[in-house]
Amino acid sequence: MRVIVISAPMRSGHHAFISTLLIRNTCPVFFINNPPVRAGDWLDCQYISKRMNLRLQYNMTFMEQYPASDSLPVSEGIYTCSMIPEREDFIRAIMEMQDCVLVVNFEDILPDHKRIARYLRFLSRDFANIKSTFLLFMRDPYNLLASRLARTKFYELRESTMVSIIKENDNDGIPKSIENIMDVVRDFLGFSLSNKHPNELCILDYASWLYDTPYRASYEQKIDLKLGEPTSSTSMHGKGSSFHSNVNETDHHSLIHRFKQFENTYPYSFIVDRLKLDIDRYYKEICSEAVPLGFLNSTGS
Repeated sequence: MRVIVISAPMRSGHHAFISTLLIRNTCPVFFINNPPVRAGDWLDCQYISKRMNLRLQYNMTFMEQYPASDSLPVSEGIYTCSMIPEREDFIRAIMEMQDCVLVVNFEDILPDHKRIARYLRFLSRDFANIKSTFLLFMRDPYNLLASRLARTKFYELRESTMVSIIKENDNDGIPKSIENIMDVVRDFLGFSLSNKHPNELCILDYASWLYDTPYRASYEQKIDLKLGEPTSSTSMHGKGSSFHSNVNETDHHSLIHRFKQFENTYPYSFIVDRLKLDIDRYYKEICSEAVPLGFLNSTGS
């Protein structure tokens, strides 16, 4: 069995990417979302079953080969099941499939985290011959920060615009939740830009995947799966987009500019200022040349 291990910060767009993997490929593909890795089991059925359609999903080919009578559509081309899978039956079905692929994601932890190593160790108890591919999935830092902050209590929507509702106070320091966001983004930026990560690790940029056809083709070769452009299916993970806009954004090429409504607001600008060197390097070294980064001239990069 092949395993695609995705490490990504929350709000990075990785669920749209995973949905594309499920829909575009005709081989059996199934997806486990952010597994807890507890009790020594890679398939934590009890945990998965609480919100089944958010924990276990599979494509049409997998559904046709997995003997479950209660498969339910999650979105077009993506399915789940309403009942807890019988563990042994589920594993047996996977073993009988040809070219089966497991996609598993871990949010807000880096690829070298011990939780990922433990998960793969538990998985190897049931599957002897596992071929693992590791992806670090990143969103460009301006939009990643904006998307995460939009979900905090520090911003609210007013007349179709995100507005900061707190002011910077040097005496009180920054809120702990803001520190946590800054730490996660700093860690992922640092890891992306480091020369110390393993050669088998692929760093995939969300904006480059959206904009650059040759970029997508190169990653199809690296992971031996079809990617293509994002599908029209909306992922139910993450409760949809963090952004609100009056502009018709059915064309995904407009998404790179969504962060602009957060410019010159606190705490967005506060974090950008402190991570500026790594942010600049990310746009220059990681983003594809096909991504329209004209806005960098107006942000001082």
